[in-house]
Amino acid sequence: MNSPWDGLSPDVDAVLAGGERRQESRSLTRAEKKERSRQAARVRVTLDVPDWLKAELLRLADQEQTSASSIAAFLIARGIRELRKGTLVLSKTASESPKFVFLVEVSESDAGL
Repeated sequence: MNSPWDGLSPDVDAVLAGGERRQESRSLTRAEKKERSRQAARVRVTLDVPDWLKAELLRLADQEQTSASSIAAFLIARGIRELRKGTLVLSKTASESPKFVFLVEVSESDAGL
């Protein structure tokens, strides 16, 4: 069955969807609204890492009783600081990809494993 709203412009569709979201948010508890706001403020990043590195992040997170995401964020921030200070040197190799000049190689020995 056709809806009376079928065929409306995308702008009208967006306004109607926004109204539905506002109506839905009115029924949420204060804690649910706070959680939604916290989730909306998060920035997600997808990275390609070797299996051993993922396993080590999970092991460290378990050891430190925190999330793998927070461990990774901390270690990335520290790495950036050390790179900027010049105390960390990247092991780069030439890239075969036209998008990049170099690839940064990472090995288990870089992690002291």
